[in-house]
Amino acid sequence: FELKNHCDSIGIHMFTTATYRDEVDFIVDELKIDSIKINSSDVNDLEFIEYCATKGVNIQLDTGNADIWEIEKAVITAEEAGCNNIIIHHCPSGYPARLDSIYLKQIPTLKAMFPNHSIAFSDHSPGWDMDIAAVALGADMIEKTITLDRTIKSCEHSFSLEKKDAVKFIKSIREL
Repeated sequence: FELKNHCDSIGIHMFTTATYRDEVDFIVDELKIDSIKINSSDVNDLEFIEYCATKGVNIQLDTGNADIWEIEKAVITAEEAGCNNIIIHHCPSGYPARLDSIYLKQIPTLKAMFPNHSIAFSDHSPGWDMDIAAVALGADMIEKTITLDRTIKSCEHSFSLEKKDAVKFIKSIREL
């Protein structure tokens, strides 16, 4: 509640990942968050996707290693449950992601397959070269983690931006 209130007070749109139904209920009904991210590990949990889609919120779907037909099935499931506000995240797996696994050409493919939905790039690579390339290929949204200290011993901190880099990161994307 403290984080949600802080985000509201400074005008930041908050979303969070949900992994089970009770968590979805808490996020939507109690925290009043109107965007749920679904892990790539849940892309095939069609019952969970359907449940999230019935809550009347934006669904952000991580794709991970999902095949294109698995992504399509997940999107169709959400649409059939009444959700047309979907963001599909091209989200290469790995912490950090190996450059040979990022395959940014997936972004134009997803844009062509799902013209009514936004396509995002969830970046798990060091720096922001892949983010710039993703925007150039049509990504509508970039998800990049930010840390206070990249030297913290954790897989996600090593490829995150530090606060001092965030302004340069955003400026680079806007200039593109």
